[in-house]
Parts: sequence; C-alpha cells; structure tokens
Amino acid sequence: MPRRKSPAINRHIGGWNQNPTWEYFASLVQATTDGIAAPNWTVRFQHVKAALYAAIGSLESFLNTTMHGHLKEKGVVEDTIRDHLRKPTFAVKVKKWPEELAGTQVPIPDDSLAAIFAWQKLRDEVTHPKVNHSVYGDLAAVALEAMQPVVAGAIVRILEARREIYPYWLLGWNFINEPEADEPILINNQQFMFALCHLGFDVPFPDVGQMEQWEEHFMTSHDGYLALDAALRTIDNCEARQPRFRHAPRLCKKWWDVTHTALCGD
Repeated sequence: MPRRKSPAINRHIGGWNQNPTWEYFASLVQATTDGIAAPNWTVRFQHVKAALYAAIGSLESFLNTTMHGHLKEKGVVEDTIRDHLRKPTFAVKVKKWPEELAGTQVPIPDDSLAAIFAWQKLRDEVTHPKVNHSVYGDLAAVALEAMQPVVAGAIVRILEARREIYPYWLLGWNFINEPEADEPILINNQQFMFALCHLGFDVPFPDVGQMEQWEEHFMTSHDGYLALDAALRTIDNCEARQPRFRHAPRLCKKWWDVTHTALCGD
C-alpha cells in the first residue's frame, strides 16, 4: 500500500509562516484556552468571539486550500478554481465538499456538524449585532472546551478519508524559536516526533522506517489523533531547552504566553 501523502495545507506556506489554516487554528487554541481561564464574563466573551471567528476560519481555509490542491491536481485552470472556491456558501462547503474531496462519504458526526453551524450562526450575529442583548446568552452557552476537538476532528476525518497525514499542530502544540522572541514557527511532523521522544514518548527515533510506521499509526486517522491528544493532555512540561543550541526550536504547550515560555523547558 502506498505511503500516505502530506496534505495541501502543509504545502500552502509562504514567507513569514503564512498558512491560513494554521494561523486560524492557532488562534482557536489560544482563544479557547484563555477563555476557559478567563477571570470574568467580559474577558470570556472577548475570547468566545475570537474563538468563533477562528473556528469557522480554520474550517473554511482548510476546505478552500484542500479543494484548490484537489482541482489543481486534476488540471483545472486557476480561474475555474477561483470561481469554485468563491461561489459556494460555507454550509455547502462543509456538507458537500468532504465527499467530493475524498471520493467517499466522510463520517463527520451530526453533533459536530450541528455545533459548527451553530458557531457560524453566532459568529454572524456578533458580526452584525442587533439592538437586544440576547446574543450574550448564546455567547455564555458556548462550550469552549468542545471547539478545538470538533474543528480538528472534522479536519482529521477528511484527511483520513483522503489517505493523508494530519499536521502535528492540530493537536494544539507549536514550536517556538528560542531564545529572544519565542516566535511560533511551522516545522514538520518528523521534528514533532523528535520532540515527543524528548518528552518521553516511545517514538522509535532515529529509525526512519519505524518512525514512518509510528506516524502511520498515530497521525493518519481520527482514532490515532484521539489517542495522541489524550496522551499529550497528560503532559505538564514542554520540551526541554538545549543550552548548547540556543536557537533550536522546541515544542511548547502554551506557546503564545510569554510568561509561560520564559520559564518552561528549564
């Protein structure tokens, strides 16, 4: 059986780490984590609004990028691709495109789809606010802890159906660039596996063939995603610093928080 491919979202990278799906998903991780820890409702509402935009942006940018690559591989010209991406509504993309992209039905659970469309509706409400304040009741009801698993789960299921490998950052962790800026950076799944080895995971480093088998087991399916996500949630520490290699990137759980990155990995 041929090795699974890297997805289009891994190839859609420009200068300065430009990758729309990664940017939106990273924002989703930050907004949901900080929203859950918010000290009051005003701050929580700010994070909920940011999370709504980031959740829908993650899904739509993923679908657009994947469809662009799918049509380009078929030899479709750019003008036609552009029209195909621009004209359908978000609902059509979420409901119809996964099957078109995978060539088979993709089993995204009904409750996940219901949550996605509820978030889209609420995002539209806060974009065009009404006179009454009922929207704040809806914002208060948003389950922030469900947003990352639902969004990542939908993306991983589509990639699984396309026989593609999901990128490590869908697990919410990112690499930071030591030591001055702690800037989040995009790397590859191989570096992620090296980092997991440093964190104590049983990754068969440095045997390339066995590492590919490990990646095939844990990073090509929704079941593998759930297993790896559950294991990472038990880890409190980040990848250790390397004093001899000060600029070596390292994997970090709370990569956006400078008070965290200043101390983690010691």
